[in-house]
Amino acid sequence: MLDELASRMLASNSLAIVWQKLKKNMAESFVNWPFGEADIQEPNAAAVLAVTVKNTMTIVKCKTAMAADMTVNVTLHTELKRGAILQIIAASDATARAVTYGDNMNAPATAGTISKTKAQTLVFDGTAFNAIGTAVQID
Repeated sequence: MLDELASRMLASNSLAIVWQKLKKNMAESFVNWPFGEADIQEPNAAAVLAVTVKNTMTIVKCKTAMAADMTVNVTLHTELKRGAILQIIAASDATARAVTYGDNMNAPATAGTISKTKAQTLVFDGTAFNAIGTAVQID
């Protein structure tokens, strides 16, 4: 019976169609950390920084020092799971700059230090990202 089904599928080109759909789904699939890589985002610092979080581990490391205070707003992907981790890493320029956590985040503002980098780690509770401690200076 299985041989007959396979013969029919091959004859009707169904197997090729199924294979094409499977390849498309595999290309569009997303593997979350820890089974896949963490999502590393490296935007330039800006007065308002918009971040979209989909992965269970997202690291946002501003590649330029803040030239002004910065507000970080997060957009939550519909498939984001509770327990997802978000880390924001930002450096001040020759003036101490503050980071304020806006949309979908609950954390006190991080006071900057002149020419130093600080990291704030947050965890998603199903509604928003919440700070799990105070920001730490990492350099």
